[in-house]
Amino acid sequence: MKSNTRWACLLLLTAYTGIMTAACNTSGQTLPTSAPYRDLKQYFTDEMVHIRQNSTSMQKIVSLHQQHDTIRCKATDSTTLKDLLTPFLDADINKASLRGRYDSAVMLNEFNGSRSVVYTARTSDINPRQIMLELDASGQIKEVTVDSYTHNLVYEARRKLYYRQQQNVQINTYEKIAFLQPKELTIQVQLSAKQ
Repeated sequence: MKSNTRWACLLLLTAYTGIMTAACNTSGQTLPTSAPYRDLKQYFTDEMVHIRQNSTSMQKIVSLHQQHDTIRCKATDSTTLKDLLTPFLDADINKASLRGRYDSAVMLNEFNGSRSVVYTARTSDINPRQIMLELDASGQIKEVTVDSYTHNLVYEARRKLYYRQQQNVQINTYEKIAFLQPKELTIQVQLSAKQ
């Protein structure tokens, strides 16, 4: 009989604790577990369409170890655009494997209403390490910067991606494999709009 009484008291105490905890949350709102991430994959898919419709040409400067090459091509070429923006499309932090693995911070510019949104990986084994979005007063993305870094005993890689809406793209890559010379590659693309 005593064990039944103990269980009944324990059950009542648990129920009482649950009721009191629920009563303390008077707002009735649940706290968000993490801020929602902007959908960069969709953003860059839309940007490809806008660039094809509004740009006539691209000037691409590729630099590898102080050697430069300049290429001009039409911005209406969907394959070229997709190849150019694939690193940005791959920086999609809305993948199921990355959900909840980033902290976010928002900084507001009170003078013009623009905002900076920064997503930072919670641990060093996650890439991209950081994504920074510059938004105008209406919330539209104007600039995107993506930083990635990988390092182990035999390999080191850094990549910085920069995109300014329908104006230019810059991709900087540094790779170092043990016992080999490092490689640095920079790609700069200037988009020329229709006049």
